[in-house]
Amino acid sequence: MATAVGGTPRAVTDGVEGRLVPSGAPDSLAAALTEVVADPDLGPITDADLVQWCTTRLPDYGVPRRIRFLDEIPQKETLKSDV
Repeated sequence: MATAVGGTPRAVTDGVEGRLVPSGAPDSLAAALTEVVADPDLGPITDADLVQWCTTRLPDYGVPRRIRFLDEIPQKETLKSDV
């Protein structure tokens, strides 16, 4: 999941390597996340799945040490993420 700004669209093709959403569009982000999480072909995604995926693609310092699943993305009054 990434925003379509800067060089990101050259690195991530929407629907192939990941999902691209417009910058500053929390509804688009929520919809894309819902599609990915609700995809029956993927099944439920666990924190162990995410860590394993990251371990094979990122350097050690980039692998998350904590993962928190949220029902919704908290926002500040400015509509920016508060995570």
